[in-house]
Amino acid sequence: MQMIKRNWIRFWRNWAKSSFVEFLLNSSPWRMIKKTLCILLLAAAFSIPKAFACYCSESTITFPYQTADFVGVVKILKNYKNYPNTNEYYRADVEVLDLYKGKNLKHLYILGSNGVDSYNSCGTFIKEGEVRLIFGNFMKDKSISTYLCKSYKSPEEHYYKRDQVEEKLTLLKRFARKHTNKIPNEASIYIGDFKKTINKDSVNYTSLVGVELKNSGEIKKIFNLTKDNEQLRSALEKYFRNTFNWKRIKSMRENNTGDITLFFEVRPYKS
Repeated sequence: MQMIKRNWIRFWRNWAKSSFVEFLLNSSPWRMIKKTLCILLLAAAFSIPKAFACYCSESTITFPYQTADFVGVVKILKNYKNYPNTNEYYRADVEVLDLYKGKNLKHLYILGSNGVDSYNSCGTFIKEGEVRLIFGNFMKDKSISTYLCKSYKSPEEHYYKRDQVEEKLTLLKRFARKHTNKIPNEASIYIGDFKKTINKDSVNYTSLVGVELKNSGEIKKIFNLTKDNEQLRSALEKYFRNTFNWKRIKSMRENNTGDITLFFEVRPYKS
């Protein structure tokens, strides 16, 4: 039986290498099919980034806060159409209900389409009357702009209270409002390897920690924004001095001439 099986395998291998199969694959119709398939695959590859180019990965408040020039809870009063039509941003008159960073403003520019036939995967449209937490940055003319990933949180949603967003913003306003850092992405400062301890009653608790770094990369100071107990403070100090990989922010540090202060969120407990 094994002999018959080996003979069949040898037969199909020889057939695949035969001049007939080679002729078939290299004939004009097959070459056309192969070219068509290649073109279709390339077209699909180029179309995927456009469809999925905007990915909102922000799972913390500290990352968007310290990369923003403006942070506040804002009510949309009036929306204007994109002007001119080629402009990817539309203007909105706003009322700032709570200011956490930057200066008060009367209007901002939102990436998105309002009255024009254009599309941007990171664009959004916020209806008049809606209230949103806005993280904004300066445009060339010093106006504030925002987009989908920086404007989707609403104080009226259940997660806002559950995640203690208001409490975090209040602490960041006190300690971090003068700090604006150009952090390449949230992964650079995301804490996922802190050794958690079991505490079922505090599983949703979040520690906010500030770390002041010298330009050389040496830690100058570690301080807690939240009122953590001594045991947790000691564990956080040890983590940032001995475990956290500071190479993550090496390029950012090299682009700064002076000291920088970074802010982190740490979930120290598990159930």
